[in-house]
Amino acid sequence: MRRATPSLLGVLALLLVSAVSASAGAAEPTGNATLVISAAKARLLAEREIGVEGIRGAESEGRETRLQVGGGTIGAASATLATEGGLRFAVGDGKARRVARLTGFVVELGPDARLSARLNGGKRRTVFELVSRPGGFVSDAAKGIAQLHGARLIWRRSVARALSRRLGANVPRGPLGRIRVSAAT
Repeated sequence: MRRATPSLLGVLALLLVSAVSASAGAAEPTGNATLVISAAKARLLAEREIGVEGIRGAESEGRETRLQVGGGTIGAASATLATEGGLRFAVGDGKARRVARLTGFVVELGPDARLSARLNGGKRRTVFELVSRPGGFVSDAAKGIAQLHGARLIWRRSVARALSRRLGANVPRGPLGRIRVSAAT
């Protein structure tokens, strides 16, 4: 039987260290996604007595809701980011109160950017199409960053209809507002 030479042992140790450091370097992305409802849509929601607020860790202040990024992947030309928290839409008070929740948001950035979520705990579906300005999306896998600046949030018609049925009030269709996303590993 041949004995391992010191140089062979060194190469094996180096391969082991590089494999461990590569798996440790694949950290989960952190950051936030901020949804801002436009003034016109906020006025329409208020006229229809539909309240919108952040839930389960989402921070809301005025027309702005901040969701924390809690995982996902960042690639060279795309990113998929899972967020914590959600949105609650409510109409009425007391026994007449009707509530709908959007939870488990996943932001998919790239050529077909979208924001998907679960409506009232159901299956995940695309809630908003994200329309960004030219150059508004930056993703760099080497640096581990993904940023989206001021993309428009446009309701998927079927989701807005389902939300309207659930609330018993007409949710305004079309663009709801804007979204900013900033995440890094």
